[in-house]
Amino acid sequence: MAHGIGKYLSADNTSSYEGEWLADSPHGCGRQVCQDGSEYVGQFQKGEKNGYGVFTQPDGSSFTGMWSGNKVFGKGRFNGASGVKGSGDWREHALHGVGKYCWPDGDVYSGQFQDDFRHGFGIMIWQSGASFKGFWDLGTEVSGQHYSADNTILQVDNRKGKMLT
Repeated sequence: MAHGIGKYLSADNTSSYEGEWLADSPHGCGRQVCQDGSEYVGQFQKGEKNGYGVFTQPDGSSFTGMWSGNKVFGKGRFNGASGVKGSGDWREHALHGVGKYCWPDGDVYSGQFQDDFRHGFGIMIWQSGASFKGFWDLGTEVSGQHYSADNTILQVDNRKGKMLT
């Protein structure tokens, strides 16, 4: 039974774990390299990613933050290989709560999320400088104000495309 500090290498030499063990399971700090080349360095509990860790994929994408039961959960930061970036509160691998998402072209959303959707209050600023400040429902603008790059109000209280009086 593995207990203490040690290393495991799969029979086909494609995956490994090096770090702390308890009762034959990764437990404590360690480094796991998977068959696909992805790597996790961080905390484990009873064989699962649990606590703070850094997960890096072969394409260079990475997540740095909290884990629970092998899932991203809590505060963290994602950097995608394509240049996208997400930071904030996460639940089961999705932005959920308050966060910020940046696209490679310069567009930025800051606000509330639900299961990776803009949901609740948020501010979207496009690379042009135009913006929307208001409420979202699962990725769709519900009510708020659109502004031009010079901060001129373009639209007020838009609900699903209908102007309110």
